[in-house]
Amino acid sequence: MRTSATPIVVALPEPGNPVVSIRLVFRSGSADDPKGKEGLADLTATVMADGGTAKLAAADLVRALYPMAADLYSTTDREMTVFVGRCHRDHLSVFLPLLADVLLEPRLDPKEFERLRTDAVNDLTLRLRTSDDENLGKELVEAMLAPSHGYGHPSIGTESGLTSITLDDVKAFRKKAFGAGRLTIGIAGGYDPTVFQAFQQRLAGLPPGDPLATPAPLPVAAERNILIVEKPTASSAVSMGFNIDVKRGDPDFFELRMAMAWFGEHRQGVGRLFNEIREKRGLNYGNYAYAEDFVEQGGTVFARNNIARRHQHFEMWIRPVENKNALFATRAALWQFDTLLKNGMGDDAFREMRDWLQGYSRLWELTTDRRLGYAIDGVYYETPAYLDTFRKSLAKMTAAQVNDAVRRRLSGKSLQIAIVTQDGGAFRDAIVGNKPTPAVYESKPPEDVLKDDKTIEAWPFDVTADRVKVMKVEEAFK
Repeated sequence: MRTSATPIVVALPEPGNPVVSIRLVFRSGSADDPKGKEGLADLTATVMADGGTAKLAAADLVRALYPMAADLYSTTDREMTVFVGRCHRDHLSVFLPLLADVLLEPRLDPKEFERLRTDAVNDLTLRLRTSDDENLGKELVEAMLAPSHGYGHPSIGTESGLTSITLDDVKAFRKKAFGAGRLTIGIAGGYDPTVFQAFQQRLAGLPPGDPLATPAPLPVAAERNILIVEKPTASSAVSMGFNIDVKRGDPDFFELRMAMAWFGEHRQGVGRLFNEIREKRGLNYGNYAYAEDFVEQGGTVFARNNIARRHQHFEMWIRPVENKNALFATRAALWQFDTLLKNGMGDDAFREMRDWLQGYSRLWELTTDRRLGYAIDGVYYETPAYLDTFRKSLAKMTAAQVNDAVRRRLSGKSLQIAIVTQDGGAFRDAIVGNKPTPAVYESKPPEDVLKDDKTIEAWPFDVTADRVKVMKVEEAFK
């Protein structure tokens, strides 16, 4: 456990690069939210980043950043909060003092606090519940995986938690959670070392912060559970997953990462789930699987950096599919997953995927900011040169090793499934009764696909009636 109150520094100098990326990563996140104050970590970071400084009101801070075309914002996950900055190196001597003021001298204005808290409540109720079924399903599964645990609510919080937070809560949390002892300072690009050194010296004025606590272990469910969340919608979003005792740096992680790239790499046509459900059957636009928590970095198809966790989970996504085909698509994913556990990857498929990943993984580190993010995650997981090590591991890996890791580490029995759909009662009846749910096609697929469909439409959900629940969307994260 880290005990020093001195920040860790990760520096990637690139003298020829005129853009400078800064990431201030705190080992604090929504898992640190006090009970009844869910959303406090994210709201505190937002008030600091967006609410102005002692010298500049919120609008004045925006005006100061605008002519520099500089970015300054925060993101919060379960165990990490990141203050992200980016500017041209010519503006660094002006930008870094502003960033330091955000951390050391946030304005914490009551009116800005109320505005940003209202924004957070609206984001939960009007975006997540109302118009973002994909992420709603993902968050519901995480809640199923972590009952009575800090991981068990969205980083944005709950409705009652957000409305109970006060400005005094924000002030107290900032001193405890955003201290020097929890901070990693990351910088990359063509920065002036003298300017950066002055920035580091200013950040020495941060409070030490509370020592890191060890999060409670996550349970592994003995049985499958299905939660159906009912709301008016023309399409259904399905998420499923289970907790696994594997994270970056652990044995078998690279093998699982390889398997999931073949099974369902994010937004890539190479994935088996994608090909079987979308390409062959035209049921929806995306079907993916992950060996660790996945949050897409905005504007890309890649995973966001600095969402590291001490406990991880496997997850599968079936992205919106018409309600009439939602249960068939769910069964198709379960069938494919069971087939993976039983048969594994073939040698030819393994070699093709290994070669593809050797090239595709280069794109994960395409930008300065992403290279910096990976370097910081490497400190957290104790995996220096993570991507280089991954590619070297791929070169030595065999299909037998991948299939062995899949069989030992993954299990369909523990899957927790969340379905966001319109007619929850009808879905529950079909699942509990294990009624066949044939696919409804606009145009008929090939005969070999239809032959498999006969197996899929009756594939067992393997869940007892008491383990299938229906709730209204208004109750989600109430």
